[in-house]
Amino acid sequence: MKKITSTRNPEIKYLKKLDERGGVLDDFFLVEGKKIVDEVLKSKHEILKIYTVNYTQKYSKNTILIDEKVARYLSKFPSPSKIFALCKKAKSEDAFSLPAIILDGVQNPENVGGIARSAESFGFKTIYLTKGSVDPFKFRVIRSSMGSSLRVNFIKIEEIADFLSSLHQKGIKIYLTYKGSGKNIYQLTPQKNSVIVFGNEGHGISREFEKYGEKITIPMEDNVESLNILSSASIVMSYFYQRLK
Repeated sequence: MKKITSTRNPEIKYLKKLDERGGVLDDFFLVEGKKIVDEVLKSKHEILKIYTVNYTQKYSKNTILIDEKVARYLSKFPSPSKIFALCKKAKSEDAFSLPAIILDGVQNPENVGGIARSAESFGFKTIYLTKGSVDPFKFRVIRSSMGSSLRVNFIKIEEIADFLSSLHQKGIKIYLTYKGSGKNIYQLTPQKNSVIVFGNEGHGISREFEKYGEKITIPMEDNVESLNILSSASIVMSYFYQRLK
């Protein structure tokens, strides 16, 4: 069996750069840890190679041994995992699955991962991403989602104006989440044929959305500046889930 013991090995250098580079145009992604590897095995994505310090029969196919030094080099943890997997992304499904989420320039991996986990919990199967949003296949996203991001369908929006026009022509309702501005979500009658937009953590929602979208808000105490985007998204998705059941 092949064994790699050098961090200068071209294959290991490629794995190291893979997650750092990110970008939704990449066809491959790297995961770390037995739990996440098992989640990939159960998902629509394909494992091409497994790199492990300890050979196990379960992962015997396409397995490459690495030493502790290489594991530390690749790891995102202070105490490195002993198993990594090079994976190939499944093709995104372009068909509408509604209701859906749009993340507009959301850059924090933990937020995107947490939102993916909530989306799966509350029946939202598709998350659209505008340019500037973090790559959903970065390891920090997958880890934060506890594997849910591997099962949610992520679709990149190339041009916001064209995408919104298409939604409008199809009669799809567009809700824009704002703090203290818009209709109280608990006064809404949610529609299955809808999308909910959450904006960048610092700058909010892009102005292009305002032409077609209806502003909604979560009622809260006036002295609170705002909710974290993950909290807001979870509350809104939970409400839609309850009302649409």
